[in-house]
Amino acid sequence: MTAGSASRWKTSPCRPTPASSPPSTRYRRRSADEPPYKFIIAIELHPGTRSEILARAPEVQAATRAGPGCLSYNFFTCTDDPDRLVVVETWKDEAAHASHMEQDHTKRFIAFHEQFHRSLTFETINTGT
Repeated sequence: MTAGSASRWKTSPCRPTPASSPPSTRYRRRSADEPPYKFIIAIELHPGTRSEILARAPEVQAATRAGPGCLSYNFFTCTDDPDRLVVVETWKDEAAHASHMEQDHTKRFIAFHEQFHRSLTFETINTGT
């Protein structure tokens, strides 16, 4: 994360959204002592489209959380920017995430919400100590 983007995170408080309660590449399997694969996706949306995406969030959250290797999958809305959505995902390893990306429900949801993007930022984060 760059210095400029760090300040953006501090000034854009986000809160969890209500929900029902969790391209093929080779990934190496992580050892038991390695941290999980975790990332943040920040999506800048076309004005007024957030509710369309959030209407489908509970269904995709339930299917994703039930999938193998999913440790968490959460949507957040930003209280000071109604056109910003943040997704935080944690997976057992990159292979689990790769498998998730091949699921039909994932492909359908991505195809649906991409039409509402102005931009998307994907950042892996270090979960180690």
